[in-house]
Amino acid sequence: MIPPFEKFSIAFLKSCVRMNVHSKGGVLIMAYVIGDACISCGSCADSCPVGAISQGDDHYVIDAGACLDCGSCAGNCPVGAISQG
Repeated sequence: MIPPFEKFSIAFLKSCVRMNVHSKGGVLIMAYVIGDACISCGSCADSCPVGAISQGDDHYVIDAGACLDCGSCAGNCPVGAISQG
């Protein structure tokens, strides 16, 4: 878990906005996350218009710096493993 945003500097918080990371209840979160239900089929990566999704160690991962928050990945996941953070 990421600590409450009050503990971060303004410069860090501004960089999070550029990286598509948001605050929810005082905690910094990514707009979309890929959960453990991921079957590594690659549908999310194929549907991403900016190539922000790649194969990770256990399942696919989203690059927060490249993600546009369009939701295409979540809409194309056959097992519903992608959700809004």
